[in-house]
Amino acid sequence: MLFLSSYLVFTSKENFFYLLIILIFSVLFLQADINNPFFFDGDLMHTAKSSYALFNGHFFDFYTYNKNIVLRNDYLPFIYFIFSLFNLPIYLIFGDYYQIPFFIFSLWNKLLLVIFFIFSVQVFNKILNIYTSKHNDINYLKSIYISSPLAIFSVFIFGGYDILGLFFLLLGFYYYLKKEILLFCILFGVAASFKFIPLIVFFPLLLIIEKNIPKLFYYSLIVFSFILLQVIIFSVDPAFQSQFLSFFVHLITDSSLNSVSGLNSIYFFIKVIFILFYLTICLFSYFYQYKNNNFLKYVTLISYLSFVTIFCSVKWHPQWFIYIAPFFSLLYFFINKKVTCSILEMIGYLFFVWFIFNGSGLKENVDLTMIVNGPFRDYLPNLSLLGSDFYSPLLKIPAFFIFTLFLFSPLLFLFINQKKISNFNFIFARFIFFRFLFFSLLILIPSFISLVFSFLQY
Repeated sequence: MLFLSSYLVFTSKENFFYLLIILIFSVLFLQADINNPFFFDGDLMHTAKSSYALFNGHFFDFYTYNKNIVLRNDYLPFIYFIFSLFNLPIYLIFGDYYQIPFFIFSLWNKLLLVIFFIFSVQVFNKILNIYTSKHNDINYLKSIYISSPLAIFSVFIFGGYDILGLFFLLLGFYYYLKKEILLFCILFGVAASFKFIPLIVFFPLLLIIEKNIPKLFYYSLIVFSFILLQVIIFSVDPAFQSQFLSFFVHLITDSSLNSVSGLNSIYFFIKVIFILFYLTICLFSYFYQYKNNNFLKYVTLISYLSFVTIFCSVKWHPQWFIYIAPFFSLLYFFINKKVTCSILEMIGYLFFVWFIFNGSGLKENVDLTMIVNGPFRDYLPNLSLLGSDFYSPLLKIPAFFIFTLFLFSPLLFLFINQKKISNFNFIFARFIFFRFLFFSLLILIPSFISLVFSFLQY
């Protein structure tokens, strides 16, 4: 009922038919995605299975032990501890992961993501109360985040655990806005223990409010201490050294442009451009003297641009974009042409889906093939039609560049005709819903057709 509740705020009693459509679609979508009987990527199961090594007493040799089970583990230990703690109840009931029915095992671990998403909505609501005291505006902005296609894809379709890091990032951002810098650093250190992605926005945010060099090093040390402590403890495990460190090197030397054939020759140049842009953001954050009346707009835009810039310089994974979802939602507070921006969002998400269904490493992986990796995999036939059969590979390169341009589109809306910010209204509410519906159908319609066609051939 999470999505339904977000739209009830927009629907008055006389709009019964509109409410009925929302109710029916929300129920169908909950059945299809939130409970996740279909869509699923193997990454979540990989991490969940890895966490069971801790139940078997393998702490310092965690990475070496798992080499024979899941081949490799690319993340710091903290994320596996979280999964292990959450899996404790079903471990006590069933035993090791291979003794647990896959249907139960997969849905139980997906529940962890849904819980953290709900927690993130609550934190986002607290952040909104700093931005505005208008109850109506808070409800609109919260609904924009809840129905964000980037959040829907990452949590409810892909099953990505980036939501865990995002929760702690948002909590840290909340205390940042309250000028409680120590808590901000501690929570960002926890967030970076899942993946290093929160560090992208940590440095610009810190440089905005702290100009003293020794204090900058002190606060940075607090954040990195969470990472360094785990590295030091587990450095005795040779598999940790070879897997985690090699994965980190691969990440910073690769790019999504490598997913687009014919673009390798210009990859390095574009990568350098985006990295220089990020460094410019950091320098600007340090030297710019903000005013209290534009502080919220400033930190929101800087946070959003920092994520987008770095994502464009590496081989991004589609689930990462959940990190920009709350900041994109916050930008709507400052955007005048809200309806136009939401229409542009829908166009951007069309090409997002187009690319992830065709990109190298994404096609036949982050695709309709996630359906047959889900809890009902034992009852579903292999798919005869894939995403690339619905979205032509011929438009893969244009789709990549159009989506990239879309990521920078808020800049256009933030600096054009901004003398008076328009209010949220019911017309815009409809577009929020249409955005949600449009993105969902981009994936659900091909999925339904592919399943029906596969069953007919089965």
